[in-house]
Amino acid sequence: MLKIILNEKFRNLYKKLIFFYYNNKNLILRRVLFSKISIITKNIEKLFCFHLKRRKGSEKKILIIIGNPRCGSTLIYQFLVRVIDCEYFSNLHQLLPRSASYLLLYFNSFLKLEDKINNLYGHTKNLSDTNEANEMVNFWFKTSKIKEIRKRFYETMEYFNYDRTNLLIIKNISLYDKIYNLHKAVPEILFLHISRNKRAVVESVVKSHNDLGYFNFPPKELKCIGPNLIDHSVNYIQSIEKTILYQLNKINDQNIIYFSYEKFCKNPYDLIKILKHKISFALKNKNLKLKVRQSNRKKVSREEKVQIKKILK
Repeated sequence: MLKIILNEKFRNLYKKLIFFYYNNKNLILRRVLFSKISIITKNIEKLFCFHLKRRKGSEKKILIIIGNPRCGSTLIYQFLVRVIDCEYFSNLHQLLPRSASYLLLYFNSFLKLEDKINNLYGHTKNLSDTNEANEMVNFWFKTSKIKEIRKRFYETMEYFNYDRTNLLIIKNISLYDKIYNLHKAVPEILFLHISRNKRAVVESVVKSHNDLGYFNFPPKELKCIGPNLIDHSVNYIQSIEKTILYQLNKINDQNIIYFSYEKFCKNPYDLIKILKHKISFALKNKNLKLKVRQSNRKKVSREEKVQIKKILK
């Protein structure tokens, strides 16, 4: 009886949160509100979820997805967590980092992932869907000491031990200039690097800036936007790409899987086959066949297309 009552109360709370989150159509305002709400929910969680003990000594394999902004990494992340039996960082983890994995496991009847894959500029709507985990990554790198980074990393990993799966998948684009330091701190991490046609990436970056008004995690030298948005977008992507490749070159190839967004869109299950060679994991549903299509939305004008093509030659 108690379990039924708790289930019903949690279901009502979940519906209220979802209603609030879905009905805010402005992405920037939604991000700010969600961040503010998470401060409240984390404090509540500390009071009421003290009984949830951290599970020490995780033996999970850890896969971290990296790449340029607008490379299609969120789509790939969403696909992987729907097909592979794994733990991952969800929107619920941003609200309730200590108990999210527990709730996703034991209340999966109404925290279940939808088969349909959908996101807006890397942001997903459903509480059980994927999240960029920026706050967790920022926590890791509040120090520059390698030993301390490792300690902080595994401190957060203790919240992902409620499921019996042997794999944890995280995706974070802001790591582009911290990849090597993370590798030195946690050499057991496997990185999945997603590449995409540079012209398509720049076009998507221009559109996202026109829609949202900002660039995600710009390099220090490019924080001030120049008079020409196209030039700045090209420099922004080239600078990040150069930084990523420089750091990956210092890491053993055994720790890296390279895969392109274009290959993924042709056959997403090819990526599953490649991952199987590196990590052993089970599939959630062997009969599940998710269809993935490249976006056909118009990103930039014809003149902007010509300008981007000219600069990238």
